[in-house]
Amino acid sequence: MHRITEVTEEFYGNPPSKKPFNSLEKLEFAKMPEWKQWHVLGNGDFPALLDLSIDDCPKLMGTFPENLCSLTKLRISRCPELILERPIQLSSLKWFEVDDSPKVGFVFDEAELFTSQLEGMKQIE
Repeated sequence: MHRITEVTEEFYGNPPSKKPFNSLEKLEFAKMPEWKQWHVLGNGDFPALLDLSIDDCPKLMGTFPENLCSLTKLRISRCPELILERPIQLSSLKWFEVDDSPKVGFVFDEAELFTSQLEGMKQIE
C-alpha cells in the first residue's frame, strides 16, 4: 500500500454500488506515505461504520466522508497535510483523537465527546 496515491471509485467496486460498504464497521488506513486524495462517492458511503482510523498518511489532503452517523470512534494520527474544515455529521461520536495532524479542523454537529485527546490539533476560531 506504500505506492497508493489515491483511493478512487475503484475502491467502492466496479461499477460502484449505491452502498458498497453497507455492513463495514471498522476501517483503518495506515502507513500510506504517498496517499494524497480520498475520492468520496457521496453521503452514506459507510452507513454502519463505527470505527475509523487514519494513521501515518503524511500527504493526505482534502475530502472526507461527510455523513458518518454511526461512527463512534475517530482517530487521525500523523497526517500533517490533512485539512478537514467542512462540517461533518458525527452525531454518534464518543471518542476522538488527533495526534501530529496540526491542520485538522472539525466542526462537530451535535457530537458529545466523552473522551477527547486533541494533541496537535489547531484551534478553531
